[in-house]
Formats: sequence, structure tokens, C-alpha cells
Amino acid sequence: MSNTDSTTTDAEQRAVMADEALRESERRFRYLFEQSPFSIQIYSPDGWARKVNKAWEKLFGITLDMIKDYNILQDKQLREKNLMSFIERGFAGEPTEIPAIKYDVSVEVPGASHIRWVRAFIYPVKDGNSISEVILMHEDVTSQKTAERALRLLSKLTRREYEIMELISEGQQNKQIASQLNISIRTVENHRANIMRKLHVRTVSQIVRIAIMAQG
Repeated sequence: MSNTDSTTTDAEQRAVMADEALRESERRFRYLFEQSPFSIQIYSPDGWARKVNKAWEKLFGITLDMIKDYNILQDKQLREKNLMSFIERGFAGEPTEIPAIKYDVSVEVPGASHIRWVRAFIYPVKDGNSISEVILMHEDVTSQKTAERALRLLSKLTRREYEIMELISEGQQNKQIASQLNISIRTVENHRANIMRKLHVRTVSQIVRIAIMAQG
């Protein structure tokens, strides 16, 4: 075998190895993308969604096919909530954290019903000096925001109102509460009315729900 043949064979082997390494890297990325617990979208540089993972579909209750006409740079909801500047920074090449937002999917996707509090992080994927893709990762903070709202409502109650609210949540009736706290039934009724007003609720089940939400 000549030196030329040997050189050609070595070059071919290196090319094969490089190709295998590239395929392995692509497989790893695909697994990370598909199995990530965080919602991930991959956008084209001009704002069209190319890929989404299963966590994204679960979070928003829709599929990639349902947003084929959606362009994030034209999202009116994001613009109205003053978040478009954060999105545009990501598409301009700057990794950017996006503040939490209450996002109603049905505004952009007719027929959808999910409403979620999400915060996000957007960053570009560059090929040399040009942006080839833009990655948007979401974190569902709905439970956290719901708990914060419930705590804000409960903070309006006086100590006595809070005590009565807990007893109401346990299923106790006015007569039982009055006996346990050594106060009149009329006083319990007055406190109950104040609790309803301050929590913006009308039923006991709604009081119980707020108490549960406050626990996270």
C-alpha cells in the first residue's frame, strides 16, 4: 500500500469517526430535549416555532401542529403585558430571563383552555456569528403564584377572623364555633360575613380552597 493510500484511509476513518460523534451528539441533545422536565420551544431566527417537547405540550395543553401559524414576535398578549422587549433581546442574541406572566393560551390558539403562570429564559444558538435557532424554556409557577395570592387574601383577616376561618374550613357550623370560642352565634355570623367579603368568596368551599392554596 502506498503512502497516498494510507493517508486516504486515515482521512476516511477520521471522517467516519467525526460523523459518528456528530450523530451521538445529536442523539444526546434529542434525549435531553424530549425528556427535560422543563417546557422547551425551539424557534427559527424569525420567530416561528420549529420544535416543542412533551413538557411544553403538557404545560400548555396543545401540540406543535396547533401553533403552525403562531409567531412569537407577533404575540399580542406578550406585547400587552410588556414582555416583548425581553423576547426581542433573546432573538437579538442576548440570553435573557423573562419575568413571570399569567398566560392564556386561548388568546393565541382558539379552542385551547390552559391558563398558566410561567416564567422563562430565552437564549440564542449561534452558528459562528449568526443565530441559527432561539431556545425558550418555561417554568410553571402557577402553584407558587396561586399560593401567594391566597396568602395576600388571608393576610387581610384579623386574628379572630383567621381563627374562625380555620374552624369553618374544618367543617364546623356557627353554633359549634361559638361554643368552642365562647362567643355568641351572632358574633360568629358577623365574622363569617367579614371573612367572605375580605376573601371575595360566597361559599364555604371557596374558603376551603383558599386555605388549601395558601399551603402551596
